[in-house]
Amino acid sequence: MYVQMVKVINVYYFKKIKVYGIFVMKLIFLFLSLIFLISCGGESGESNTYKEEDTSITPDNPDPNPDPNPDPVPIDPINPDNPQIKIIQLSSGNNHSCVVTENNDVYCWGGNEFGQLGNGSFENSFVPVLIENFKFKQISSGNKFTCGIDTDDEAYCWGSNSYRQLGKECGIIQTCGLETNENSPIKVSNIKFRQISSGDDYVCAISVDDLAYCWGRNTKGELGQNSDDFFFSSPTKVRDPVLGAVVYYKNINAGSFQTCAISLDNQLYCWGSNKKGGIGQNLNLDNFDRPTLLDFDYLDTPEKIVSGTLSACMINNSQQLFCWGNNDVNELYLSTPSILEPQIIEIENQNIQEVALSLGSQNILGDNRSHSCALSSSNVIYCFGSNNFGQLGTRNLTVNRNEIKDILFSDISVGYQFSCGLNVDQTQVICWGLNDVGQLGRAR
Repeated sequence: MYVQMVKVINVYYFKKIKVYGIFVMKLIFLFLSLIFLISCGGESGESNTYKEEDTSITPDNPDPNPDPNPDPVPIDPINPDNPQIKIIQLSSGNNHSCVVTENNDVYCWGGNEFGQLGNGSFENSFVPVLIENFKFKQISSGNKFTCGIDTDDEAYCWGSNSYRQLGKECGIIQTCGLETNENSPIKVSNIKFRQISSGDDYVCAISVDDLAYCWGRNTKGELGQNSDDFFFSSPTKVRDPVLGAVVYYKNINAGSFQTCAISLDNQLYCWGSNKKGGIGQNLNLDNFDRPTLLDFDYLDTPEKIVSGTLSACMINNSQQLFCWGNNDVNELYLSTPSILEPQIIEIENQNIQEVALSLGSQNILGDNRSHSCALSSSNVIYCFGSNNFGQLGTRNLTVNRNEIKDILFSDISVGYQFSCGLNVDQTQVICWGLNDVGQLGRAR
């Protein structure tokens, strides 16, 4: 009798589980069908990557969900009252860009969730907006913050202060527990500077007396302080190389986790994370927390240096391009995923006058979304690496190399999955790629 009851109970629950299982499977099938219909565009079956331009969108009513645009297109006029005003510098950060005009005005556009546009707002802007009441001679856009040097050689920063990169106390990891972002420029210190570079969450600058200072995040030694402190809230002089004398610098560039600089005597130094070979030293060390000399005779005389996401590039006095570090998606135009020492980059037998590397390009899964662009001496831009949003300037999203044709440029700057260039007349900025928060600078 007991055995029969157990059999009856087992059969009863088996049938019940079977019924529930069928019901759950039907729900899953219905849900997947709905997702399929939505992804295919409903009844229209529309599956284009890029939609046609909506002519109903105006400067006062920008598209709230704009698609990326791989076609290089001019941004809206920097100054509508003076559309031919000269632009002397272009700088793109993680999701925004800024320019400096010939009269030292700064205009910015794109993401503004941390106040990185500096116009007193936290609203994204699809068109360039003026930073009022300030005059700058140099600007540098970082990861959702911006820094600049004004006409009095004083450094100002604004935007995200997550690691005290604005040069002020009390950020998101401070004991106060409040993130103190700034949507207008604030003065960093009383030190006079002549060059500044914003990285992922930190800043480096060169003073008027040619010393290097850094502040902000220091988790990989990127501030060059020979310290385990995770951040520095004010400009702190970079330590001298091991067993070396005081180094005076002429150029510095902050990347995602590593910094590189060129000294007045034309020596190349890097420090910070050596993952993927980002420091350019073929040594089994993760981080270098003070400047390390890249002593390679074949580099000749370094002229310009740029740091990216675990990578860096240098242009020498012969306009040859050398790069090293992370190359997972061919962003350095080389054949191996990690370049441990500087290697020359040959691009169509062209001399190279400018190079730009993207910052903040590792997503939450660790996938590399980096890209880079180089400007040849013939004013042509070549782009390499990830093209998932058309940031290489082509609609073919499977390529990892592209030449921007029919437009001549004088400067290039890249952000996270978008790129911008300055035309040869220095009157027009042209952008392409991701546009979810207005990176392309066009309201229409």
